[in-house]
Amino acid sequence: MRLYYCYLLRCGDGSFYTGITTDLERRVAEHNSGRGARYTASRHPVRLVWKERQLNRSLAQHREAQIKKWARIEKEALVSGRRPRRPRPIYVRGKAQIAEEGVVRLTREVLAKNIAIGDELTGPYWQCGLVDVARGTMAYQRGDRIVAPTGSTYGIFLPPFSIVRAILSRCRGQWTGLTSRKRLPKGAPRRPVIFAPPSPVAPSTISEMMGVLERAKEFLDVGRAASPSKAALVIKKALDRAYDRPERLSDIAGALHMSPASFAREFKRAFDMPPVDYRRELQRVDEVWRAFASRV
Repeated sequence: MRLYYCYLLRCGDGSFYTGITTDLERRVAEHNSGRGARYTASRHPVRLVWKERQLNRSLAQHREAQIKKWARIEKEALVSGRRPRRPRPIYVRGKAQIAEEGVVRLTREVLAKNIAIGDELTGPYWQCGLVDVARGTMAYQRGDRIVAPTGSTYGIFLPPFSIVRAILSRCRGQWTGLTSRKRLPKGAPRRPVIFAPPSPVAPSTISEMMGVLERAKEFLDVGRAASPSKAALVIKKALDRAYDRPERLSDIAGALHMSPASFAREFKRAFDMPPVDYRRELQRVDEVWRAFASRV
């Protein structure tokens, strides 16, 4: 599969240039030789300050057009990792019911009219279900590569405190499955995965879920971080444990014998978000699911 990159250059005058390519090294060399684009021809030397791998040319062009509309401060935020505003998938017409004690069976429709890129965090909950894509495509970003399911119907399992980035292209689909805060059953995956399900019927109980996972094939990892450092994993584990406690991040860093700067840098390098945003999102996810469960 031929993959594309959307990239951002910082020009010699401090301005930004956004483009797409299949070969970053060659394209940056072309810009510095004056043959890359009219804009950069009089503003070299340029240097690559940000890149993002895309599944195909259409996705890369959409991302390029999106970033070109941003103000300079938003581009600076993208380069520094402060997470500029991203369009998110739209979930509509969700339905829920109690599957068994402490377990909710949820059905939700996923709709993205154009192209949407969004991070999904599970917080202290696990999820297991089937995704049926009726139109468009759905894929996941893992490190700097794209992981796509092999069929229009696929299974997905997300253990507690998962981080996944979904890429939806003019997509309409439905997610049906289970979610719970109960302890993971023995034998369940300990990492975010998609898989080829043994049947097109979503599980209704934990027992059925484990049967699906035992008979499933073609497991693919879809966690946002492909090869996080040992330090990043230690930081994430500490944040996961303390997300609902009023501890300051500097105190958590100190307990790990790290400076706040290296603490934030290691986590952001691995998971593409600052730890303060990660903890805030965990708290939001927990609040949403608690409110949701109380209404079922």
